[in-house]
Parts: sequence; C-alpha cells; structure tokens
Amino acid sequence: MKYIPTKGATISTYRSALDRTLECDITWAAYSEHRDVRPLEDVCFYSGWLRCGPTIAMYLPER
Repeated sequence: MKYIPTKGATISTYRSALDRTLECDITWAAYSEHRDVRPLEDVCFYSGWLRCGPTIAMYLPER
C-alpha cells in the first residue's frame, strides 16, 4: 500500500489508512544507500519540543 493524500479527505480517512499500515509498508531507511552522497545528520535524532507558530508539541520518537 502506498500512501497518497487526496484533496478533500477527512481526518478519519487518514487515520483509517494509517491504522491499516503494516511494518512492511514502511521504508525505514530510505536513504541508506546514499549516505556517501548525503551523510546522516544528528538532527535526525532530535527529541524535545517542536513549535510552529503558536502551537507547541513534544516530539518523542523513542516512545
């Protein structure tokens, strides 16, 4: 299954698509073969607060 967003889709549409996602549907290391061209940066391992305008949310990828 490939995730393709569509115009006018509701949140419940996205949630149900994400709920159906299996581990095999996810590309975990999309650029592993390109590390010599573009090295992995430490910023990829960020854990903490994210802010976009007035919205602040905690981002904890290790959960």
